[in-house]
Amino acid sequence: MLFEDASVREEVFRVAKLCAPCLDRLGELTFSGPASGLESWREMVLARHIFPAAMGAHEVAQTGGARELSAIDRILDETLAGPLAQRSRDAGRMLTADFTAPAGERTLIRYGKAVAAGETSGHFVTIFSARAATFHIPPRTTVTALILLEMRSLPLNEIWAAVAAAVHHLPEFPPLLRAA
Repeated sequence: MLFEDASVREEVFRVAKLCAPCLDRLGELTFSGPASGLESWREMVLARHIFPAAMGAHEVAQTGGARELSAIDRILDETLAGPLAQRSRDAGRMLTADFTAPAGERTLIRYGKAVAAGETSGHFVTIFSARAATFHIPPRTTVTALILLEMRSLPLNEIWAAVAAAVHHLPEFPPLLRAA
């Protein structure tokens, strides 16, 4: 299994805590319920909404700006279902209120102000992924930490197997190096 090594699990958890300092107060995100609902969630929510948003926000945080992050939020608002979208927005707003952007990270600073002003919805996946990108956390680790946060409603002994299965079923991650 991908997460048999304790150091890998520790790194994923470290990233989850670094990028979501409000971890202890977060409620359920887009997954809730027993492990029997994982396959449906992976196909209907993770692959269609969370993964593309995470990859987009990670990329934009490195190359774009707050408007582009808001565009990712807009897409999630248009495509993610009611209660799931609301939980994502609520968690994102909590996350935005709980952290300060590193000095000089103008994209995160502007985006945080837009969320606070109600100019953009501030989905959790958008904020978390953009924050991870500012800390130079690779996309695969970012998404794995997001999935870990999603799996918190499962019994402890099932979480890492669920995370591994979800990561295994994702599309290929984009390469880290880009041509200049």
